[in-house]
Amino acid sequence: LYQARNITSLRGDLVRYLRTEHFEFDAEASFPLTEDDMITIAIIQIAERFYSPLMSVLNLAMSSVFGEHNSPVITVRVRDLLFDGVRLCKDGTPSEEYEAYRGVIDYTSLGDIRQYAGRDHFLYWGNESSSSVCNMINGTDSGIFAPFVTRERSLYAINTDICRSVELRYQYDTEIDGIPTLRYAAKEWFLANKEGCFCLNVTEGINREDGCLLEGAIELIRDETFDFT
Repeated sequence: LYQARNITSLRGDLVRYLRTEHFEFDAEASFPLTEDDMITIAIIQIAERFYSPLMSVLNLAMSSVFGEHNSPVITVRVRDLLFDGVRLCKDGTPSEEYEAYRGVIDYTSLGDIRQYAGRDHFLYWGNESSSSVCNMINGTDSGIFAPFVTRERSLYAINTDICRSVELRYQYDTEIDGIPTLRYAAKEWFLANKEGCFCLNVTEGINREDGCLLEGAIELIRDETFDFT
């Protein structure tokens, strides 16, 4: 995955840009596997194993999501499935416009998103007329973080695919090409919902009685930016 940021304007400590993503097959890391390998996928069986509560609506989505590859079992070339053949969400279209701090005035704000799509908060969770905790735009776009981070402080990044900010916590020390680094990750706390504003109570079979989702489930019904087709 390669990310590019096309700058649209610079104004003082603020920069505006559009982000694009490009996927390529890494032949060296994948060896001896290649992108021309043929694989067989049992779509229905895999879906039933991981998303059994959603099986009743799967038939309605098969054609719109997979197009001509909508049979229960398909054999396809790896490149056709992952890069060329099935259009799903990632099609090279630039993102909405980001406005972020450059860190010129305050280095601790480097990369922090001030606005996304012209707004300083999302409009998907709870009361759309107010900026709730769940609607906060908090952190960077995950491409850069301010220097001098500490193990005790969490990092934050917005993920526009799921329309929310994500907390990253320190895991362990590591290194890349001999350079010491700190490993941060999002784990079970990522789906925690102490504030309650993620509990929309609009699904069946994957939520508790209070409307909050069961552990491990993500609700994307209100996410207008997520393209299922």
